Amino acid sequence: MQSWFLFRVFSRNSRAKFLMRNLGLNEKVSRKRGRNLTRRPFRLCHTTVFAMKYQCGMSPRHLGHGEKALMLMTKLLTEPVNPKIDDSIMYPKGNLFIPASHGQLEAILKDPPSERRGVGLVCHPHPLGGGTMHNKVVFRAAAGLVDAGLTTLRFNFRGVGSSTGVHNEIEGGKEDVRDALDYLTSTYKGEDLTLAGFSFGSRTALEVGYDDDRIARLISIGTPVDKYGDYEFLTETKKPILFVHGDSDEFGSLENVKKLVDKVAARTDAELVVFPNCGHFFDKHLNELRDAVSRWIGKHLDKNS
Repeated sequence: MQSWFLFRVFSRNSRAKFLMRNLGLNEKVSRKRGRNLTRRPFRLCHTTVFAMKYQCGMSPRHLGHGEKALMLMTKLLTEPVNPKIDDSIMYPKGNLFIPASHGQLEAILKDPPSERRGVGLVCHPHPLGGGTMHNKVVFRAAAGLVDAGLTTLRFNFRGVGSSTGVHNEIEGGKEDVRDALDYLTSTYKGEDLTLAGFSFGSRTALEVGYDDDRIARLISIGTPVDKYGDYEFLTETKKPILFVHGDSDEFGSLENVKKLVDKVAARTDAELVVFPNCGHFFDKHLNELRDAVSRWIGKHLDKNS
């Protein structure tokens, strides 16, 4: 019963929905299925969901007004919280470990089925929201790069899966992106390089890549302009950039994304692809996202060949 109660409480809050959907939980699940869910996701909630809510300054009213909700929140917040996000039970291990300033980054590297036309890097969403390199949007974006002929790397940020270190917001994320880029540019010297990211991964990737001469182009998926609101640096880039967005994105209104794209387009080739009736996780548009990424990369590679 406690699991079902927690599930209903989480489903009423947008930040909680972000977490639940990263963990693969469907807010429309039936009451019967809710009781039968495995305990693992709710154990993750104990160690990450409430920790994130507390760190974000959310008050008890966000969890509901009943005494039971307050009692559960108090109990769970006083339990020891492990900042390490372990996805090893849910997903396979990476096939590569990249040297990093804090030790190593767990990663997956995949080659295209035909001749390689370049390399790509895809960065995942916020670790405290359940984001990993196995996220469905990251997986589809990476598949789009592979479809276009790029050997593609995706990795776990520090503190996620088998990556060492402890999460350190944008600054730590940028260091990890640089370490991943260092690996790619040293392994595939002189090859065309595309840098992509989803949500938190796009925010960290864009700030690293907008003025890095090693990077040919950028892709920003689900750009969280409302969450961060500090994208002015991007107006200085001269690299081609693709924005992929849902018209109902919870972390970046389409209006604000369009304003950013217009500013960026004053100095470079900026394209915006918008999917209708689509939220932050592109639930019914994942294959379209993959195709959009592949087409855009192919167009730019053909232009440069």
